[in-house]
Amino acid sequence: MNAVTLKDLAKELNLSINTVSRALRNMPDISEETKKIVRETAERMNYQTNMAASMLRTNRSKAIGVIVSDINNPVFSGMIKGVTFACKEAGYSILLSNTNEDYEEELSAVKSMLQRNVDGILLFPSMVGDGSVQELIAKKIPFVMVGRYFSSINTNIVMNDDVHGGYLAAEHLFQKGHRNFIYITGSLKMSSSSERLTGFRQYLTEHGLSEKAVEVHETEATWKGGYKAMLNILKIGTSATAVFAFSDFMAMGILKALRKHNIHVPSQMAVIGYDDIDFCELTVPALTTIDMSKFRLGKRAAELLIRDINTPAKDRIIQRIIMEPKLIVREST
Repeated sequence: MNAVTLKDLAKELNLSINTVSRALRNMPDISEETKKIVRETAERMNYQTNMAASMLRTNRSKAIGVIVSDINNPVFSGMIKGVTFACKEAGYSILLSNTNEDYEEELSAVKSMLQRNVDGILLFPSMVGDGSVQELIAKKIPFVMVGRYFSSINTNIVMNDDVHGGYLAAEHLFQKGHRNFIYITGSLKMSSSSERLTGFRQYLTEHGLSEKAVEVHETEATWKGGYKAMLNILKIGTSATAVFAFSDFMAMGILKALRKHNIHVPSQMAVIGYDDIDFCELTVPALTTIDMSKFRLGKRAAELLIRDINTPAKDRIIQRIIMEPKLIVREST
């Protein structure tokens, strides 16, 4: 049996080949109703896109590069699920690269994605430098920064409202009676790290406490980093009764260190994380955290990128999408 072609679909639907092609590519000038009918007909007739021919015809790969900073951190897998969902809906595949929070690896990943002729890039930056972003701007390829951003660069951003998330964490701990705090975080060069601290301190100052009421400890943004930092704090000694962790991943290391020293959570030390990864329900005790809508954030980032890919460069509008966080109370506070 001969393969079904665009011409066959067009004849079946009584549409032009160009209209069918643009509908399958999710182009903005085609109505959603038409796109739906074309997709359903293509599926019913078992139409398979000839990707090589499509690339030659449109100079598009129908692939998006996704560059994440730490694939070991479950928060990124949650966001990638959202990215994958949006890409599948729009007929795009993804190429994934992990940088391990390494700036040189990030630069290399960007160059590799460009060589592979991806149509656009979702970048979860390491924040050590902005060279990779400048490279994308210079190459005039559509891209969206996800989760973190450089305040000096005006570009598409999809992120969590980290200031408000830090504020919510401080509010919860303060209302639980705590007045001395620890913030264990990755590098404060990361916008997400510094803004969570800003929000946390904002609540404290609004309620009569000094910024010095929170001890800040920078470390590797992994569970091992959280573990080592908490061990060092316990070794030195602290008056704090509550810990705010930059991420749930780090909070797990913090809980491990507290167990090692037989410090009961939450009666002797409360712990609150950030991200609401699936494992929060499985920690002992279950982890209180800030939900930053991982799936929705990834989905919105991919949708924004695909919009730009399918919009002429002169008509693109830079957009900053901020997702609202919410407090999830469990047993650790």
